[in-house]
Amino acid sequence: MGFALFVVGAAAIGLLIIDRSFNLGLPIGLFQNPLFWFAYVALLALSTMVRFVRQQTVLVIERLGRYNRSLTAGVNFVWPIVERVAYTFDLREQVIDVPEQDAITKDNATVTIDGVLYYKIVNAKDAAYGAQDIRRAIINLAQTS
Repeated sequence: MGFALFVVGAAAIGLLIIDRSFNLGLPIGLFQNPLFWFAYVALLALSTMVRFVRQQTVLVIERLGRYNRSLTAGVNFVWPIVERVAYTFDLREQVIDVPEQDAITKDNATVTIDGVLYYKIVNAKDAAYGAQDIRRAIINLAQTS
């Protein structure tokens, strides 16, 4: 976003030089120039279209409320009004502390079980739409099996 504002500022200075309708350095005619507004709107739209996705991160994109695609690491383009980032997932190994749970063995002895769970998301679409709360689903699966 900062780079886009820098480019808009540079374009404004360029239009000031081209326009030559300013008085004492004040850009009076700049904002009346349609080329300035076209450049401003184009750069604003471009800055909202470009998405930089970090390493080991996946963004799930919905187009008009429906799954469209998953964005992987690098520079990606998203249509500003039509598409939105619905979910963001970290692809690194995650750690969940499973709460203590009491269990009764076959010989009627009470045992307290404490666990740690490691998981890694492989498919972002299944993680986003397979369960409402993926972490709670993983904890419940670990406690019941």
